[in-house]
Amino acid sequence: MELLRSVAGAHGATPAQIALAWLIHDPQVIAIPGAKSVEQVEENAGAADIALSDTEWAQLRDAARAFQHAQFVSAVPGMIARYLRRS
Repeated sequence: MELLRSVAGAHGATPAQIALAWLIHDPQVIAIPGAKSVEQVEENAGAADIALSDTEWAQLRDAARAFQHAQFVSAVPGMIARYLRRS
């Protein structure tokens, strides 16, 4: 979140806009953001106008990978315990 806030501050955007801009920067990703208000629709649309630098994009990519890895590692003990209970 700290990186998202930092990049958002540099672009005058919200962290959510930066996260969405990061996603749509990748041509292999199709983002379908949700919105519950007109303001959220406008915020989502604004993400399309954010041009992340290659460095920012790589930093966000690396942070996402580290987060995914940490989530997986923290889930392993529970997965093992569930497997052992079934055996």
